[in-house]
Amino acid sequence: MRIRTIVLGACSALALVAAFSMGASVIVTTRLVQANAESATMLSAMRNHMTADMFHDGLRGILYQGLYAQKVGDTATLQARVTELEEMSQAFRGAIADQNALDLQPDVRAALGTVAAPLEEYITLAATIIDLAVAGKTDEAASQLPAFGDRFSALETAMEALSEKLEQSNATAQASAASVAQLANYVTFGMFVLQIALCIGLVFGAIRLVAAPVARLSQALREPLVRGRFGEMQLRRIVELAGMTRYCHIEEQNQTVDADGRALTP
Repeated sequence: MRIRTIVLGACSALALVAAFSMGASVIVTTRLVQANAESATMLSAMRNHMTADMFHDGLRGILYQGLYAQKVGDTATLQARVTELEEMSQAFRGAIADQNALDLQPDVRAALGTVAAPLEEYITLAATIIDLAVAGKTDEAASQLPAFGDRFSALETAMEALSEKLEQSNATAQASAASVAQLANYVTFGMFVLQIALCIGLVFGAIRLVAAPVARLSQALREPLVRGRFGEMQLRRIVELAGMTRYCHIEEQNQTVDADGRALTP
């Protein structure tokens, strides 16, 4: 019964350690997945923002090139700039739309919402100015350039605010990922220490509760008198278990001791 209790206790301890390890692994894995997802989202957001910022400056450059081509009478270059302006405008809108599709933090999404209006005003005015240049209305196109500069600055302000929010959110995501990685290291080390402690406890428990009694029994059975007494006990148990006590008689040896306390046999 004692050995059974020991085995049950050891199995229970192993089951608890296994359950704790599994639970800790699931929690850490879930947090790692979340941290990786946040990092991937912020990486995409930063890439889209850099692309949009490039289009912000590039679109103005294309407009000025078109105006210069119209001034010098280079119709082919002017038409090429018109086409390029349309393509870049669509790509600019697409980069911002890609931002909206991401799972961004509320403050980042709020900053992103402030970009939509100045973006459309900026693109619309650029298209208006280059259309005037194509129509030969040079003075009217030139008169719109100050307003275009204001639209450029307004959009730049909104883009800078969005950039700051993205950088803050990215820093938070990186800190979270680092924290989860550190937690994973702590959990792994803790599980290792716990398993080592459990193994040491099982070894010492086995030595104390199993190996030591078996060693004492083995040592005792080396004594002739003990072997004889042990044999008598086993014989009696066999007869009792077989239900033969009514049909046979077992007489055990009388054990006495001498004056010095040593066991004597008949």
